[in-house]
Amino acid sequence: MGEKIKSLSEFIKWADRFKDGQYLFRGVSDVCYPIEASTYRRISLKEDRISHNLLQANLGLIADARLLMQDRKNGRRLTDLELLAELQHLGAATCLIDFTRSALVALWFACRESSSGKGKNGKVVILRSDGEEPLKTVDHGTIEKNLDYFFQLGEDLRYPLYQWHPSFQNNRIIAQQSVFVFGGPQIPEAAECEVVGCSKQEIRRDLHKLSGITEVSLFPDFEGMARAYAHDKLAVTSNAETYRQRGIHLYHKGELDEAIGYLKQVSCLKPDDPYAYIHLGHAYHLKGEIRDKSNSELDMAIEAYTKAIELKPELAILYVFRSRVYYDKSRVGSDKNNKDDQLDLTIKDCKQALGLESKLADAYNMLGNAYAEKGEFKKAIENFSRVIDLKPSEPRYYCNRGETFLHLQEWDKAEKDLNFAKDNRFDISASFQKDYENAEDFEKKVDIKLPKNIKQLLDQPRNQ
Repeated sequence: MGEKIKSLSEFIKWADRFKDGQYLFRGVSDVCYPIEASTYRRISLKEDRISHNLLQANLGLIADARLLMQDRKNGRRLTDLELLAELQHLGAATCLIDFTRSALVALWFACRESSSGKGKNGKVVILRSDGEEPLKTVDHGTIEKNLDYFFQLGEDLRYPLYQWHPSFQNNRIIAQQSVFVFGGPQIPEAAECEVVGCSKQEIRRDLHKLSGITEVSLFPDFEGMARAYAHDKLAVTSNAETYRQRGIHLYHKGELDEAIGYLKQVSCLKPDDPYAYIHLGHAYHLKGEIRDKSNSELDMAIEAYTKAIELKPELAILYVFRSRVYYDKSRVGSDKNNKDDQLDLTIKDCKQALGLESKLADAYNMLGNAYAEKGEFKKAIENFSRVIDLKPSEPRYYCNRGETFLHLQEWDKAEKDLNFAKDNRFDISASFQKDYENAEDFEKKVDIKLPKNIKQLLDQPRNQ
């Protein structure tokens, strides 16, 4: 068993070790639970728990569902995998194993109370998806295949493991950042940690306060809402904690005015609650972005983050949150003096954050953005490179650096970074078009002639 975790900060420190590749996470409430497909629990003899029997059990489930005409949704016939996902959503045992791209979401699931008894230790396991034997990916070319296509022995006489990022993005899949893993009988865990049972409640409380992760936010559908109000869930009166929870939930739903109303109530009832101000800042910032970077909402976001910083000056990420708003303010209007002032504030906040936490990737990324906006492209490259050193598998950072290399006319480096981002499913065209209509618009605005291959790369249709 891995390292024992007793707090959110201990978990973040543990999870921060895994940034040398692409990882998936799964949290379970009982440390004794094996990481296996739920179908195996319906197969009584352990010696019968083999991939062939797993396949047969799932083929039978699919056949029964199709026989009962339960295989259509929104007028479309579901593929085998899509049908299994719908069935699992409703509680059926399938070959699909739920993982998530978010370590904190996995931690929340590990901190649930186990059905086998209160106070049981939970665990979070990590699966590397791009290691020596990378997981195969279900894509548009294979999603239509029948299930038995995925259960074919490879040349090494082993069943491959697949990862599937569902394209039907229901609210629960989006909230939980879900990835399904299935195929071979063995899940090659890269590492795991044990979450101490007596610490579960406190960790979930901290996840709620700092990240807004709750049962309601992770199950944002009618079934999830009903479960949150089940007979075994204590009723609560309207107080600061309740208002904060409602505000965070509404923020995640995109109902920003209602979210702001509840979060402002918290600040009145409990003015020393930094987490209410953090989420109030998030809501005002997002509202300002939706309104084409409205200065009034951005100013209120800065005010909320500043109050949170006064209450939690040691929390480095708060300075990054505020720096993003300063950066957005620098892009409102055409006043050069105002732009330079806002960018200087952006840089100041990022440096303050790095003084508290020297390996904070988001701070280096914002520094890169600010220096690029000021036209100091070499400094921007330096900071984007630091981000990539910290998070070498994150494609958006390569896109940022690639776009900056364009201004320095370092074409080979720009093409390499942009292709890395594109190959890792980052929409480089959408990113580029936040500032320029197309490659020709870029050439006119910055007076640089782009090579033909770069123009073709940037002008590809979005999500190609």
